[in-house]
Formats: sequence, structure tokens, C-alpha cells
Amino acid sequence: MKWWDACVARGREKRKPADTRRAKALPLFLTSERMLCPAELGHVNDRTLDIGMTECGMFASKVMPSGGVNHTTAALGTTSQYVYGSGLYVYTEPSRDYSVGVVRAIQH
Repeated sequence: MKWWDACVARGREKRKPADTRRAKALPLFLTSERMLCPAELGHVNDRTLDIGMTECGMFASKVMPSGGVNHTTAALGTTSQYVYGSGLYVYTEPSRDYSVGVVRAIQH
């Protein structure tokens, strides 16, 4: 399982009515691997995004983007633009605190 698949699965499990073993294990794994911040879990149920979320939190809230991903490589690292179908663009950049990128801008 790739890391982003685990993030998407976490979002699906969080929104299910029953607490399964998988639903309990995924946040522990993703938090221990520094991919998900525990404070982001509230956004998963609401399917909302916020500046400062990790890419994993974004995938758990909104699933994978339907319009693809564009990457830009610069001196400070690689930034990404995630294109969602309804005119939503999410921009991420590398993080020092997490092993995945962090949301830095949201365009509607």
C-alpha cells in the first residue's frame, strides 16, 4: 500500500459508522510515520481543508485529485499543485516537521 492510499483509506474508515480495527490502526500508523497530524482528524469528517494540513490529511479529507498533480522543482524543493474537479486547487510545499508536504494555499 502506498502512503497516499493509506491516507485515503483513513478518511474512508473515519467516516464509517462503526469503529473497525483498521480505523483504529490507520491513524496510529500515519501519526507515527509523521504523515498525519492528530489535529487534522476533525477535517476528515467534514471533508474540509485548511492551511497547514499535511498532504495525507488532505487526501483523507478530499481523496485523490481528479484533475491530476503538477510539480514545480525550485531551489527550496518541489512544490505541488493538486487539481480537484470543481475548480479547487491545493498547493503544497515540503515540510520540516512531517515526512509529506504541507498545504500552503487553497484556491477555489
